[in-house]
Amino acid sequence: MNCTELNFENSVNRFWLTCESTNGGKTRRTFYDAHMQLHSVDESYVRLWAEENGYSLPEIVRKGRLQKTPNSLWIPNEPPVTRWNMYAVENLWRPSKIKPDDMSQDQALEEAHPFVEFLKLGFGSHWEWVLNWLSYRYQNPKPAKKPHSALYIYSTIHGTGKSTLATILEEVFGYTNVKRVSGGESVTAKGSVANWTRALLIAEEVSPQLGSNLYQTIKSYTGQDTVEQDAKFKEFSTWKIPAQLVMISNHAPTFFESSDRRFAVFNFDGLLNWIKDENFYHWLSNGGLSAIASLFNCWSVDERSIWEVPMTVEKEGALRMSTLDLNIERIKEVLANNPDRAVFEAHELLGLDKDKNLGNQYKHKLKAAGLEPIGQHRFRGGRPSLWVRESTTEEEWRRELHKNAEPDVL
Repeated sequence: MNCTELNFENSVNRFWLTCESTNGGKTRRTFYDAHMQLHSVDESYVRLWAEENGYSLPEIVRKGRLQKTPNSLWIPNEPPVTRWNMYAVENLWRPSKIKPDDMSQDQALEEAHPFVEFLKLGFGSHWEWVLNWLSYRYQNPKPAKKPHSALYIYSTIHGTGKSTLATILEEVFGYTNVKRVSGGESVTAKGSVANWTRALLIAEEVSPQLGSNLYQTIKSYTGQDTVEQDAKFKEFSTWKIPAQLVMISNHAPTFFESSDRRFAVFNFDGLLNWIKDENFYHWLSNGGLSAIASLFNCWSVDERSIWEVPMTVEKEGALRMSTLDLNIERIKEVLANNPDRAVFEAHELLGLDKDKNLGNQYKHKLKAAGLEPIGQHRFRGGRPSLWVRESTTEEEWRRELHKNAEPDVL
């Protein structure tokens, strides 16, 4: 029986459905259930009850005093409301609207030829590794143990297809199975752990610094399958974090450790002219997305290879930048350009905004550049942590503090 409205009240353990009657009108049916005495009534419970008793509820119901279940999980290939640990829970997973066709791998490569060209231009000789990586997660949305590898895709110019790739993955995997976020807070803030409970996490313009809290979180979450974390306004609990990370940026990475084995790095500059061809987007809108889904679905996955990321030219360059430690060179340049100054704030030496969380990594860089900490003092209207040249005496830096400290406001 098709129903159009769902209403219930926890206080009286009652819910009612407004359904289509046999004569074409509407009828209201009220139900009581003894099991409701055992736990709080919520929408998930009623949906599960309706399914078991032959009532068809609309996809979205927001009538009356509805209460969303506190237990929302992402469970692939299960119905919208399912049982988990003897509870009725809301399942956030939904199948993708883009359906794959049944075909051989060779046929799929031919059908998805424009996308294969896209992969070849964007990922070069490693395009098959990337296709293998994406196909594995398409075929295994929530593996028991995820490969501890991630993609970092960048370009030094705009309009090279990075966002196009992100949109393709959202469409093909399904919007409930890919989380697309931007900014560092979406990775580290309270509640952000929920962003890692999908098949893929696409993070745009997230710029961690080596040793920062953001970098440590990314490093940890890409290498774990579960994490102890507290969601916003909730207690600590164990979270499954099956998502593999795809980072998209307009800058080459500068945060890798010299021994990094998690990130595969690719430059999309080579796609600049090709991606402007409207034929590709026309193909995507006329069966191309289904062809890509078919390719992901029938690709013969080599699971072992996706645990070891390729050493690309771009990755080698990123590791060299980490070895040279360009931040130290920048600090020395700032010192050389300000010979009359003895006292500095860490943020201005590192070229970062004052609200940027520096982490602990910056300390060894400042010391390596010939500076030492003197603690927090009044300076330019605030009370920041300050650093001075190693050759500066206490009398000299206190004299400079006196010149730059503003009086206390009474």
